[in-house]
Amino acid sequence: MHLFPLIAGVSYAVSWHFDVLSFLQLVCLVPLFIAFESIRNAPLNWKKKGLKLMLLAVLFRAPIVAIDLVWLFDISMVALLVLIFTEIVLFTAVFSLVLNKNISNYAIICLFIFYELIMQNVTLLVPFYQMGYAWGNHIAFIQYYSFLGVEGGSALLILVNFALFKWYTNKKLKVFSAVSIVLFLGLSLYSVIQFYQSKNPEPDKNAKISIVHSQIESKNEVYRDQPIALIDSVAEVAAPNSLVLLPEVFFNAFGWVEGLNDNKIIQHIQELNKSKEQSYLAGAYIFSVNKTPSVQSRFIEEYNIHYDNNNISILMGERTKVKSKKRFIPFFEYIPDNAIAQWINNHITSIGDDRKVSVLNREDQFVYRGKQLNTLLCYESVFPMLVAAAAKDKDFLVIHTNEDWNKSQMLSDQYLKLNKANAIQVGIPVYRVSNYGYSAIINPNGSSKTVSNTGRSFTLLEGFLPLKSKTSFYSKIMGYSYWLSGLFFIYFMFSGLLLNKGKTASQNNKK
Repeated sequence: MHLFPLIAGVSYAVSWHFDVLSFLQLVCLVPLFIAFESIRNAPLNWKKKGLKLMLLAVLFRAPIVAIDLVWLFDISMVALLVLIFTEIVLFTAVFSLVLNKNISNYAIICLFIFYELIMQNVTLLVPFYQMGYAWGNHIAFIQYYSFLGVEGGSALLILVNFALFKWYTNKKLKVFSAVSIVLFLGLSLYSVIQFYQSKNPEPDKNAKISIVHSQIESKNEVYRDQPIALIDSVAEVAAPNSLVLLPEVFFNAFGWVEGLNDNKIIQHIQELNKSKEQSYLAGAYIFSVNKTPSVQSRFIEEYNIHYDNNNISILMGERTKVKSKKRFIPFFEYIPDNAIAQWINNHITSIGDDRKVSVLNREDQFVYRGKQLNTLLCYESVFPMLVAAAAKDKDFLVIHTNEDWNKSQMLSDQYLKLNKANAIQVGIPVYRVSNYGYSAIINPNGSSKTVSNTGRSFTLLEGFLPLKSKTSFYSKIMGYSYWLSGLFFIYFMFSGLLLNKGKTASQNNKK
């Protein structure tokens, strides 16, 4: 029976990782459910059941993390081990809630859905390998994400796996299993029809966009010391009369927040806006004075001040607007302010720029040619709920990424796959600008036009902004599966406990 969770973990990982095996996501959890049910029904005390559950967690979660994040081996083995350990502890803690066999095993569905919410909200976890992302490259089959979201894709796959498990254990097809399978088939058929009937948004011919794929390492001294020359090089490549997109941290040393009014880079771009009608939307590192220093803060003895390094998206043209990155890669970009985190940080190899970053308390609204937009900075774009919230009531979404710290084709492929799934769920065009990864125009149906690894410093991917666009129905109900699963879990929990109490009372009366 110990092989069952291992089979589940490996089949989950390879079916998430390799598109040709995506169909295994429909059955990969069945062996796990069988193993978990055997633990629930075993005549063991809570301690022994808990130890068996922990072993199950090791055999199931460790292969998923190790296979789907195999590129992390080359960056930091310690970080990978910390992630695996955190997964094992949290998975064990969450699923220990249904070790009591009197609680309906349908509660397991609720916990699996809830666990995907945990993956988006615990600092040491990542939502990369959520089930709903597994079919991110099979865009014709996931058009229903526009009203159910990535979370709905995960919930549906969990339901199908549990339906097949119940079919196996009952030895016949019952109503729940039949309904779950028919629901999956129906939504898949709807998606295929919808995909082939869908059209790309009508372009606004008066609103061009210039996505400048930049294969440069912005932290190099030549780029940090000569930002004006860098801008002029971009201006020659970018189309006139357009919104020019540049990657995350394209400007590695943009200056101080307190000095934006006198910033020479902004002043130069304002001149380009007048002469070429170019506005620039770029990622940048910027400094800000911090009167209440944190772990991320630095100290300048000469001026007796503490300052933070902030990762921002900045829109420059007629006016300057700033939006801060808020979700960081733990330890590589951000160190949580607690003793355990500080200890871990001392044992993890740093990547990219060694400066840790902080949140800048600035959230300006971005508008270009009358169109509302929002931006996500790299790591933020892998959180489906965060993407949905950022896209709500916007006309289009921009993703700035920085991949020069890890030029893994595997990681770049995963990033794009997740971004396509999220584009379908939000229902508006997504414009992705990167270095060394993929720069892309992603349509609301997930189809895309990309450039990657051109060998040139700057490569232009040109397009148009949408004439009209509207965020999806899902943006109005995001998070629905999590609170629904919470309500159902409470029902299963209390009904199981009351049933157990009733049985105990009945047995006492007979005695």
